[in-house]
Amino acid sequence: MRTLSRKVNLGVLLLIGLVLVSAVWGTQVTTAQTSGGEACAQLLPNIEKHVTGCQGLAPDQVCYGNKIIAVEYTEEAGGQKTLAKEGDIAPLNTVKSLTAGPLNPERDEWGVAVLKTQPGNLEGTTAGQVVTFIVYGDTTVTGKTVPVGKTADQQAEPPPSCDATTTRSTYLRASPGPNEQQVELLPANTSVKITGRRADGRWVQAEGNGKTGWLFMDNLKTQCDLGSLPLTDPVIKPLPNVNAFFFSTGVGAQSTCKDIPPAGMFVQSPKGIKVTFRLNGADIVMGSTADFSVDPGPPPRIKVKVIEGEVQVIVGGRPYTIRGGTEASFPLGGPDGLQFIGPPGNLLPLGSDPTAPGYVRTLCDVAEAAGLTVTGCNVQPPPLPPPQFTSTPTEEITSCSERTFLSNGKVCIPNIGIVACDRNGKCDDPKNGENSYTCPEDCGAPPPKDGWGGPPKPPTPTPIECPYGSCGPFS
Repeated sequence: MRTLSRKVNLGVLLLIGLVLVSAVWGTQVTTAQTSGGEACAQLLPNIEKHVTGCQGLAPDQVCYGNKIIAVEYTEEAGGQKTLAKEGDIAPLNTVKSLTAGPLNPERDEWGVAVLKTQPGNLEGTTAGQVVTFIVYGDTTVTGKTVPVGKTADQQAEPPPSCDATTTRSTYLRASPGPNEQQVELLPANTSVKITGRRADGRWVQAEGNGKTGWLFMDNLKTQCDLGSLPLTDPVIKPLPNVNAFFFSTGVGAQSTCKDIPPAGMFVQSPKGIKVTFRLNGADIVMGSTADFSVDPGPPPRIKVKVIEGEVQVIVGGRPYTIRGGTEASFPLGGPDGLQFIGPPGNLLPLGSDPTAPGYVRTLCDVAEAAGLTVTGCNVQPPPLPPPQFTSTPTEEITSCSERTFLSNGKVCIPNIGIVACDRNGKCDDPKNGENSYTCPEDCGAPPPKDGWGGPPKPPTPTPIECPYGSCGPFS
């Protein structure tokens, strides 16, 4: 695929929330399993062909990638329905909500929309410094009461802040850290205004005694929820031109094609740059490529698959780090049932999900069609353990309760008896019963599903040690 080489301008703060909603499409999605059918085989090439029309997408724009998508427009659109067909492009601030249609291979449908925006506070306009969101399948993004992209009036609004008081004499510092340059010594009981925070929540950006700098949180008494403030970490870039918007998938969305995921949102940040957005009450910090989807449960959970790089999900002030090649799922709850409410389950390799190899490969193909470069796309399933058989040197047995190798090149099989299987790598004794059923070691077939317990099963995924970067201090 061609890579995006267009120079782009900066700017975009994205706050994302994840919502479970019913699909808005009236068309009945095919429910028959068509994983091997011609419709599924032809669908992906058609999608890639259509999505190439989004390669010229500029920052703060939306592209209609593949049918079908439905759009609710803002007043900024002036009554014009600018996203009517594949290849159409519109400004992000004209979109109040956007819904990609569900998978329907018989009608050549799998809704895809591509959104691009740039991180703030970057010097220059280097090609590739753009955050890309690919919304696919039975998925909706909406700003609810506001458009997805900020209007000029919204951009002029003052940023949120929080009042606080120092609990002891403490230094306002030029950067977050106990050894950074001292800007101003603030006595105890000094009033300060907090305007931002680091991802780990231990340091906040504040104004005090007419100076601006960073304060250690343990030395402050706050009067608000710091989670409402933006992340202003010096090494993390916000997306300043986008409102809070919510990511949602249809309840019970499922795929009828083996390698095409039913619904979700694929996200890639610029190489070497960390960006931040908000997803259902949690801060997301990523310098990577990842996929977000919903497992409706019960209980419902948000799945985060990290294809390359690293994603940090901050829930209740605690960061959980998910590295490339792994996945984690977080529980949803709260008053509306849609908020991150706690830590994730076990951190697992991507390959522990049997659908991951095909799904990730498909998402990478679509991303490359849109002009992105993605690595880490070849997800490998965990290897099967070798069959566990019992071997005995004696030839005197005539029956057995489990498959048992004998020393004379034969094998005892439950309910069958003694048959040939010399395990020499050749299926060379058919007259005495060496065949693919009784001797798969030589004759090339997997162990039968019955007779001695069936084929070996994949091992239970082993949780990754030291998950989410929580084993060391200040994790």
